[in-house]
Amino acid sequence: YNVEEAIKVLEDAGYKKDGDGYYVRGLQIECYTDDKAPDVCTLVADAAKEAGIEVTVNAQEYLAFDQTVNELSGAPGTFSMALMGGYQGPDPAAMSNRIGSAGASNIGKYSNAEVDELLAESRILSDQSERQSLFYQVQQIMHDELPTIPIVCFTEYNVSAGNLKGLPKDNKDKCAVGEFTYAYFE
Repeated sequence: YNVEEAIKVLEDAGYKKDGDGYYVRGLQIECYTDDKAPDVCTLVADAAKEAGIEVTVNAQEYLAFDQTVNELSGAPGTFSMALMGGYQGPDPAAMSNRIGSAGASNIGKYSNAEVDELLAESRILSDQSERQSLFYQVQQIMHDELPTIPIVCFTEYNVSAGNLKGLPKDNKDKCAVGEFTYAYFE
């Protein structure tokens, strides 16, 4: 987090401050009203403002948010930014859903043939060190191209009966947070 460096990047790219002190105006971040999404977006907007970038927060109930950013609504490409949620694991190959060219949660329509190939290859390998090497390559591309920027991770609490076993918290290496495939009553 370096406001001075952000301003330098903007100025080096030819941006000039307007009368209100903004280099960039008119950006909007879309989010849903669930969880703490509006609070996170407000923090993003406040940080951007320090660097002279105007960002407004558009918090909507989830269905309206989904229609704003989802391909089915015909709206993709009409939004500046969106805060997305969702679990991305436990296997790193699940990134293909968010950054793969055909990923269902790839709302920005990021497409990189090398990333697609590396993730596809990772799904057929069993040697974890070979897979790790591929994921490191994907990570480097993500670093260089920044199609998505992870900004927050949160904890979720679930209450369950004492005799319910095999919960996601007990199977972190096998299932996602809300997946109860391995759950059973004892």
